[in-house]
Amino acid sequence: MRWQTIARVVMAAAGLGVAGLVYLQLQDRPVAEPGTTAPLSDPAVVSSAEEGRRLILGADGAPTVTIDFKDYRLRADDTMEFDVVSAVFHKGGVPHTISAKTAVASGKSGPTGMQPSQVVFKGDVKLLAENGISVEVEDEATYFNDEQKTVIPGRMTFTRGRLSGSGVGAELFMEQSVLWMNSEARLSVMPDRAGQTPVEATATRIGLAEADHFMRLEGNAVMTQQSQRLTADTARVAFTPEGHVVQFIELRGNSSVLSIETSKRRPNMKAGDINLAFADGTGLLSSATLAQDASVQMPRATGSTTITGSLIELFLAPDGETLTSLQASAPVVVTLPAEGAQPARTIRSSGLVVDGEATRGLTRASFSGGVDYREVRPAARGRAASTRIATSDVLVLGLNGDLGDVENALFQRNFRVVDGDLTATATDGRYDGTAETLELRSPAGASGPKVVSAEMDVVASEIDANLKTDAFDARGLGQARVESTLKPTASATTVETRAGLFERGKVLTGSSQRLQYDRTAGTAIYEGAVFLVQGDSRLGADRVAMDDARGDVTATGSVRSTLVLAAAPGATAATTAAPTRVSADKLVYSDSARTAVYTGAASMDTSSGEKLSGERITLALHPVDRKLTSMEAVAAKGKEVAVRLLEGRHALGQTVTYDAGTDEYIVLGTPAKFIAPADRGPGECTVWSGTELRFSRTSGSASVGSQGGALATMRPAKCAEVIK
Repeated sequence: MRWQTIARVVMAAAGLGVAGLVYLQLQDRPVAEPGTTAPLSDPAVVSSAEEGRRLILGADGAPTVTIDFKDYRLRADDTMEFDVVSAVFHKGGVPHTISAKTAVASGKSGPTGMQPSQVVFKGDVKLLAENGISVEVEDEATYFNDEQKTVIPGRMTFTRGRLSGSGVGAELFMEQSVLWMNSEARLSVMPDRAGQTPVEATATRIGLAEADHFMRLEGNAVMTQQSQRLTADTARVAFTPEGHVVQFIELRGNSSVLSIETSKRRPNMKAGDINLAFADGTGLLSSATLAQDASVQMPRATGSTTITGSLIELFLAPDGETLTSLQASAPVVVTLPAEGAQPARTIRSSGLVVDGEATRGLTRASFSGGVDYREVRPAARGRAASTRIATSDVLVLGLNGDLGDVENALFQRNFRVVDGDLTATATDGRYDGTAETLELRSPAGASGPKVVSAEMDVVASEIDANLKTDAFDARGLGQARVESTLKPTASATTVETRAGLFERGKVLTGSSQRLQYDRTAGTAIYEGAVFLVQGDSRLGADRVAMDDARGDVTATGSVRSTLVLAAAPGATAATTAAPTRVSADKLVYSDSARTAVYTGAASMDTSSGEKLSGERITLALHPVDRKLTSMEAVAAKGKEVAVRLLEGRHALGQTVTYDAGTDEYIVLGTPAKFIAPADRGPGECTVWSGTELRFSRTSGSASVGSQGGALATMRPAKCAEVIK
């Protein structure tokens, strides 16, 4: 049952008022047809008649009302009394019949004073018309000619086809073609097809205006159809000029439009005032305007998307259900239910514009002015409940048919997101709530995107973050660099903070062209002219990969490191906490093995002036701290390890090992050589040769050994000849 059905029946009912009032438009002196004259038993009766008919003529002399009666009396005061009366009124060629037990016409009215000023009908008052209208009045109905109004003080009912109505007290206005039911007013339209429910309209008062094509409900107005219930303090229904189709419905005061059938996806609406517009031809809702504490609910499988604001305007597709456009003004609050991987979300802003298509539904939503976006994520395995908050000047959502189905979110200007201990800022941010990914962007010349967490701070030209795994990918563009700070956690244990290549209990700053960090996995990958700093320790390379969980570090490409190493117990004070510089093509540090392996043209320099070079250099650290326990250097095939020691001493061999506990070197080679300045004079050296040489790092001569038949020798030589 559609609203235009109500329109057709209601407008026909309004015609009832016209019919009844025409009956009472008495314009000239009555003309009596022949009848039986009754005896005059009452001295106040001037004349009487039985079984007669009287005609009320119009200005053109034609009868406008024909009255049939059983008894007629004319009293001395010009009061006319009719018993068992039936009157036929001719209006627009459609006869209308009114009958009652009695009718009393009294007073003078009209231009000539020949019309009665009022007529009172009593007892079984019925109004009938050939178009099917039937009105019944329990007690009486009084017509007032001057006001062109008929008043029914008691209960009345009417029907026309599938339409029926009732009320207590009614008024019929002739000139305006208006019928008012003044209390307990009710309209009902029976369905035209089986299985449908009646359409009901109730209110304290209901007024029907035929000439102006509208119906008005006052006082607790309620209208229901098959799938919607409309309520308000007052309501006004406007029809097309033809009177067959509802065009608008105005709801005023505590207004609501609610869906009755849960299977329907029509929006539910509440506001102080609501205006509804209906499509021509179908009578389905096409648009709505809500003012004063406005609220729109769009049902979904797991709940409802709710939009509130001071003013909301919405437009629907021809099906009357699919929302295609919406605008809302401050303060706007949108509440989205949790569904699938999407958590419950709340968005606040000053304005909202939503666009869509009839075939696709909503496709885009734009929030403006003080945007506040919040997600409430429930606790999950290994993850506590959390609230994710994002703010910006503008938020644009990509939608898949509904506000609750968000494909992506673009935050524009002054973007900031807080997720637990992580805070991210940028000019713009693109967020995917399903994947929980975030893209941070800032234009050239603006402050770059920044991420701050309990463990890592980073500033870059671009940052892509995965909030689910606490990971991000930061990149520098052009000359811009990625600047980062890896911070110690408050919960770090002694093992976690022990000294390795870097100490995890201290701040580590970095600069690179790119940084990929995954807090869950405990990894950080720096790329592009990497430079890491921790106190006096430094590490530079083309690429550095750090495993924070294991404490391992891998650096490749032009590796340059400065390490503050302490010697093992028993070493001299001069070797304690001295910076050591090591360069190579690659560095692999294993915290479990406590070794740092440099390969590819490796070179090591100490602060005391010692230098060692070879194909591979391995540093072994103490299990607890950064004390050097040993060092091993291995030469490339066909080459030698070169060692430059204190006091002008040198060593050459295929393998060089240093034992920090004894502060001694062991050089192996075929042959291995140890070169030291001699006392013979300037530029004079002594050369020890053998397959194995042992000597103190700080002073003394070498212990020469020989294996495999090789000859151990010691000979004088010019230093310049043997030291290359």
